[in-house]
Amino acid sequence: MRHESTQLRNQLDAERCKGRIAAVKTIVDSFRFSLPHPHDFSPSTADVCWIPEVRKIIIDGTDQEFRDCKSDLRSRIPGLSAAWLEERRKFFLQHLPQDSPNLEHFSLATTLFDCMRCRKYGLRIEEAVSHGCYSYRHAKENEADFASAASASTFYIHAGSPWDSRYSKYQYSVERSTFVREVVVECGQDPDTVTIQEMKRKHHRFARFDLGGKISVLDWLEAVSFGARLLDGPVPHLGRPARLSISVGAAIYLVGSCGLKNYRSM
Repeated sequence: MRHESTQLRNQLDAERCKGRIAAVKTIVDSFRFSLPHPHDFSPSTADVCWIPEVRKIIIDGTDQEFRDCKSDLRSRIPGLSAAWLEERRKFFLQHLPQDSPNLEHFSLATTLFDCMRCRKYGLRIEEAVSHGCYSYRHAKENEADFASAASASTFYIHAGSPWDSRYSKYQYSVERSTFVREVVVECGQDPDTVTIQEMKRKHHRFARFDLGGKISVLDWLEAVSFGARLLDGPVPHLGRPARLSISVGAAIYLVGSCGLKNYRSM
């Protein structure tokens, strides 16, 4: 009987925790939808739920304490968002390779970061400042903040992983940035100054030659994505240089060693 009672109590606690996290998510989503641009920074539900006092109330607080917490969060999130973005940008500035890095370097097409803890590679700054490390939930040292392993598991599953520079292992993505530099140079751009937005406005196209003779045409971001995948596996057959039959003449050039060829209007 005591075992069944404990199980029921744990189940009720888990449902309460799940419902409170969902309520926090609604508040966070409301703030994100209020932003003028869809790509503007917004904290994640996990970022907010892992604030120590918020986490404590979600797990152990009374219903009135949680109602007060929700009201407080609605007014706090804009300030938290601005402070967190500034903190995270300062953190990643320290990882840039430039001698005197500044915020403008984040917009370069060649600026990428890796999270070595969960092996998430090639993060743009917008992704890096919002990255919740996938392996965070497995950090046993965090379970000390919970009454039991069951409550910790429930919170991990439903709250997700927050951004945490103390846990994640970030670094500048040297290999992928080097490959992007090759692509940018092949497109006739300066890799030290061209931004990702400027590259997106260009109409560079690359040809990929498969072993079966199939030719795929990629834009520059698709070419970068394809080349990045090759860094994690064997380089395929490059195929021989050729000419594409299109409305204007096109010379095909080899990009590095990844089997991509850029064709430019002559």
